[in-house]
Amino acid sequence: MKILILAYEFPPLASASSNRAFSWFKYLPEHDISVTVVTRNWPVANGETQEGVVKKMLGANTAPANLRRVVRANYKPNLRDRLLTRAGGDRYVVLRKLLSYLYLYIEYLSFFFDAKANIYYAADKLLGVEKFDYIVATGGPFILFKYASLLSSKYNVPWAADYRDVWTMQPGESEYKTGLADKLLNTFNKRIEKRYIKNALFVSTVAPPPYLDRLVKLHPGKKVALIYNGYFEEYFSQPIEGEISNDKLTIIYSGTIYPFQKAFTFLEGVKKMLQQRPGADIRVVFYGLNEDYKPKLKNWDEEVAQHLVFYDKIPVNQLAFKLRSADLLLLLSGPGVDSMASKVFDYLAARRKIMLVENDHGPLEQALIKFKAGEVLNNAEEVSGFLIKEYDLYLSRDRKSVGVESVNTGFFSRRYQAGVLAGLLKDFSGKI
Repeated sequence: MKILILAYEFPPLASASSNRAFSWFKYLPEHDISVTVVTRNWPVANGETQEGVVKKMLGANTAPANLRRVVRANYKPNLRDRLLTRAGGDRYVVLRKLLSYLYLYIEYLSFFFDAKANIYYAADKLLGVEKFDYIVATGGPFILFKYASLLSSKYNVPWAADYRDVWTMQPGESEYKTGLADKLLNTFNKRIEKRYIKNALFVSTVAPPPYLDRLVKLHPGKKVALIYNGYFEEYFSQPIEGEISNDKLTIIYSGTIYPFQKAFTFLEGVKKMLQQRPGADIRVVFYGLNEDYKPKLKNWDEEVAQHLVFYDKIPVNQLAFKLRSADLLLLLSGPGVDSMASKVFDYLAARRKIMLVENDHGPLEQALIKFKAGEVLNNAEEVSGFLIKEYDLYLSRDRKSVGVESVNTGFFSRRYQAGVLAGLLKDFSGKI
């Protein structure tokens, strides 16, 4: 079987999105599936090559190398991007914001305005000379669904739509999508979404009900499959035991913070804890935080800011080591947020105690309870009380790590989840 995967983010870019596509690239050949990924041509840092980064991440993999291929399409900067490059981030701010919003419409109407269109053209070229059994598009950006839908019709190749987020039904959208402009854009996107998903063979998503139920409702009659993000098992195969060299109680948060996540409930809890434990040796480390949130966290409170540390994104294998070395892992959510953040799988695999702030009353709470992986904290007072308890334990255990009791989480490995996708594709191949 040969499949063509459209993925905007892919290594050497380090992100949760690129890890999903890369895991399929890595593990699907173990199921006798040949994988070609068409992605953006991402720059490489520190003198490495793209091939070197991918090879390093593949590690010792038994599947034949000829079952994997990456095609990298150059990004074509639009007017907004060119303004940013030439004038910097401090000039033409309003104009760039207006252009960003405009592109959200017109990129769907014409390839001329679509900065990512070279991915479509590269895939089109491949399909013109090679036979593929399936196209799989993983979004966002969800314009990849447009590419897959058009290519499916042109070449009579079935395609599957993989949602890493729920496009027009985002969890928590009522908290940050209340303006008229956002409502108009969402109405437009719903029409686009239904138009292009119409000829998809099936739909997949990353989180269980009620998250999954939104897609079932939006696309009646379509099979909606659950394929978790998971974790790379080889990076967690040798859990750290015994002594931890942390000179402070170390809490780690990995990735982006969104408006619907209760980051400031956590900070308020830290502040209350410091008021009750003046001079406490506590450190909160953020890896790969979005740039717009750094100043918000730094400027929230002067005393709390002294305990915050920020690092850029790091490769997933390095992040795994950091997570396993932490005292606590921070997971941010909020009531009614029905998503399953990809970091939760790495957190579970790291077997460090997780603090969920605030309770989502959904899949994250269920995961923490099922795997006895930490505590659910509903407000700043509970955060403060939890941190005081953990800090006292930290002082009393003579810097020795304390893991968490957990049942087998192997089901959540990316290798296993790639097998779920492989099973779906092979099952549908007998019905087409």
